[in-house]
Amino acid sequence: MHLMVFLAFGFVTLSAQANVVGTGAQNFNTTPGGLDFVTVHSSQTLRPGFVNFGFLSNIAVNSLPYLEEIPQGRTDFNDLLWGGDLNLGVGLLENWEAGVSFPFVFKQIVNASQTLHGEFSKAGNTEVRFQTKYKFLGDSLQGAALMGSVNLDRIKNNPYTGLNAGPNFNLELAIDRTWGRFHVATNIGYRFTHPGTAVLESPIEPLGNQWIASIAGSTHFLKTNTRLITEIFSSAPATPRGPDAKRSSSSLEWIFGVKQIVDQNMSFHAGMGTELLHGFASPDWRFYAGINLAYGPWFGITGKPLTLLPSRRLEEPPLSEKRFVIQGLFFPFGSDQIEQDVLDAIQELVERIKFEAPYEKIIIEGHTDSIGSEEYNLKLSLNRAVAIAEVLVKKYGLSREKMQTFGYGETRPIADNGDYQGRHDNRRVEFRIIKNP
Repeated sequence: MHLMVFLAFGFVTLSAQANVVGTGAQNFNTTPGGLDFVTVHSSQTLRPGFVNFGFLSNIAVNSLPYLEEIPQGRTDFNDLLWGGDLNLGVGLLENWEAGVSFPFVFKQIVNASQTLHGEFSKAGNTEVRFQTKYKFLGDSLQGAALMGSVNLDRIKNNPYTGLNAGPNFNLELAIDRTWGRFHVATNIGYRFTHPGTAVLESPIEPLGNQWIASIAGSTHFLKTNTRLITEIFSSAPATPRGPDAKRSSSSLEWIFGVKQIVDQNMSFHAGMGTELLHGFASPDWRFYAGINLAYGPWFGITGKPLTLLPSRRLEEPPLSEKRFVIQGLFFPFGSDQIEQDVLDAIQELVERIKFEAPYEKIIIEGHTDSIGSEEYNLKLSLNRAVAIAEVLVKKYGLSREKMQTFGYGETRPIADNGDYQGRHDNRRVEFRIIKNP
């Protein structure tokens, strides 16, 4: 992939940075996991076996570098750059995910053809970005994670990286917290560059190490399965340097948009943004749209033992009551059909019930995710509870008179309905064993 600057004395390229971790013509780099925000990472990771495919395209207005003063602003358009990211994220182990991203430039339009400026000689892939994230602290409501990534630049003759430059390495800390429907996160990190030799006769110096930082917030509307998202991301050189191409060596950009759940596997992103500082590759306007497709678990979820439901989601049960949820006892989307792995989990439940005998009654509670109407979900959740009760009676001979079944629909989630794996967890059945006081 070549990026040319039509200067009298040589070639110049664009740079992208931070959330900023790219070396192509965008500092708008989307997360491969697709769980929370657009470019900002939370501490949450894809769990083992969950896979996310993402594509997010964006149009940047006035983001190319110019080496002389020209009229430019939010109402004076000189260039338009259409690009995008193709992402893949995979949950490998508990609290550990990995991903890869392929940023592209698809098309550019440049009006200031007589002005000394930079532009791409052709469209194509600008880099390959490998990322990994490990959550070392917290739970599903809050936490901290370390992230590492490496950028393999595919732009040639790039004065911002230099000739024969090595890969760039990024180390970041992600911290997040959830309060009800509101979720906030911040990322801070450092970018280690390996610049090459300066491009001959170019006025641009290869970029050195950089500080990178970002902050994001979102709120989730359950009725419409919509999440509003806002983000600010930035970068700054670790050592002072003069301005290049009439732009600051730092960058600061703000975006605002929506994440709309379309169906069980698909969510749609759309939004816009603007520069807060006239920096490298920061556009006067940015417009973006794309999709995430999430699937799983493809491995690593079945066969787990019976566990107590964390009490932070519900009130503490009395001493005469035991409350259980079986990890892995989940239902397919929109179904109350019991699959073989559910039957295997029920076997462990029966063993626990017999261990707790004698008991007064067993309460079986069905739950759903937030997709669908409240009436439909209430009926579906009750059907799931009844289906489990029928298995306990017919297959294991437990007393139906000692069982009560309830359906709560989407009203008692234990995970975030705003992402695929959270909705997967919410399609569940819980059990309460009430013993004589």
